[in-house]
Amino acid sequence: MLLGPTAGCASHDGAADSGGRRPAGSPRPSASPSPGGRPSGGLDERRLRTALLDLADFPTGWAVDSPRATGGRGRGVPEPRDPTCRTLFSTTFSTTFSATLDAGQGASGARHTVRARAQASAGFLRSRHGPFLSTAAGAFRTVADARAVLTAFERAGQGCRTFQTRQDDRTVSYVAAPLDLPDLGDGSRAVRFRQQGEEEATVEVVLARVGPNLVVVAQAGREALADVDDDEGIEPLARRAVTKLRAVVQGRTPVPDGSHPGATDL
Repeated sequence: MLLGPTAGCASHDGAADSGGRRPAGSPRPSASPSPGGRPSGGLDERRLRTALLDLADFPTGWAVDSPRATGGRGRGVPEPRDPTCRTLFSTTFSTTFSATLDAGQGASGARHTVRARAQASAGFLRSRHGPFLSTAAGAFRTVADARAVLTAFERAGQGCRTFQTRQDDRTVSYVAAPLDLPDLGDGSRAVRFRQQGEEEATVEVVLARVGPNLVVVAQAGREALADVDDDEGIEPLARRAVTKLRAVVQGRTPVPDGSHPGATDL
């Protein structure tokens, strides 16, 4: 599904069809149940950190973004003023990894907020002026909670068609643009926004579920990743993030895939 003026965010969740994609609403097995028959909880922070992207997953020329640098200028991901859009682009991913369920939804039956039980994040950049890439993994109590957060992200993508944010002491506007990605994990959502004006800047976010865990990959910069090289677009990085998360969920240690040797550190 395309994200555009008349469409919601790219959305995949369900069982695979003959073309390799899963139609909306069709079931797919998720996390393994615990001995008591209830869905097992998500990973702890240590294992989430093991599942994150690292420099070995990036093409040559990328570097780790230091906490000191991000503390001064942020992670490079826009911070929209609109609360709906802020769900998509939270720099700490706190709003991305949460959802408010109305009464009657969820196990409690009362209105409540679902949040990640554990979370880990990392940031990368190609130069001190971007592009920037941020990623985070979050663990939830149940598969249903993770699905609810994924659904909230999809609704935010459908409701956020344009937003404004402050960059370099000026107000800039972003508008929704098409983005079509294949299915990732046990369900995924993706959005893309382009900056209006003379500068060509793009921000893309992919959120994917693996059992009761979610992983988000967000990139932003004047030089859009997807326009540089097919091997450097957000899709292979998001796919790699899902692969690593699933490996950790299955009790394995992710190993470098060897596709991007020679990454550097600034």
